[in-house]
Amino acid sequence: MTSFSAKRRMSAIFSLALFCSQLLPLFAEVYMLRPGKEPDSGAEGQDEAMETSDLSAPTEHKLWTEPLIINGISLELDVSLVEETLDFQFDYLKQEFPDAKLSRNSNSFLFERESGNGLKERIYSVETGAFFPSMRFSMEIPKSLPQDFVCPMEIPIPPDSTPKLCIQMPARNSASLVFSSEMEPYSAMCSMQAQLLSNGWKQLEQSIPLSSGAKSLSFAKGSPMSVIFVEVQESGTGSSGSCFMKTLQK
Repeated sequence: MTSFSAKRRMSAIFSLALFCSQLLPLFAEVYMLRPGKEPDSGAEGQDEAMETSDLSAPTEHKLWTEPLIINGISLELDVSLVEETLDFQFDYLKQEFPDAKLSRNSNSFLFERESGNGLKERIYSVETGAFFPSMRFSMEIPKSLPQDFVCPMEIPIPPDSTPKLCIQMPARNSASLVFSSEMEPYSAMCSMQAQLLSNGWKQLEQSIPLSSGAKSLSFAKGSPMSVIFVEVQESGTGSSGSCFMKTLQK
């Protein structure tokens, strides 16, 4: 039986993987499951494949399918537990799809291949350290995403900003947005703060003035209770930022 600590670790890893794959593209590296991030074809670990041929397909136990809206396009994210190890899955995918893109580190790997009709399949598999060796997130995404999408109205961005990626999870009452701005981080954060306060949001870190160099702030609003987290950082001569909004109760 899975121990309590193992269950907690599995839950934490799952939450982190899902959270990062949909909400934190600013901080994600090559291993995040999200459109626009390309796997490295020569990543570390690819030369350590098993010599066994004709591997059978890994055994998956599907947990659920999460509906997503990415830049206005409706997609689905499949979440599964897998009985086999990451090494086995990695070698099986290399065997079955030798022309696919694969990259990995010590506890995860990213797989991508063209699946036809202008789509590509992407799989992100992460080690859980629990009863099932790994958890798999998979989806089919367009080769390119529209850039003229409509942002959720409640998510603030500076007036000169360019939205880059918007991921909505209708079943979770949440949305995230990544943008770039010509403003430097302080001005961009001030603009976002002013928009939220004027729309009735309450800043949670009242003791943290923007003049202190704060790069992230959180806000809340009731009836229904919702939260927004905003973060801005330097990027070239301007800034880049992310916003995450979630309604906690209806």
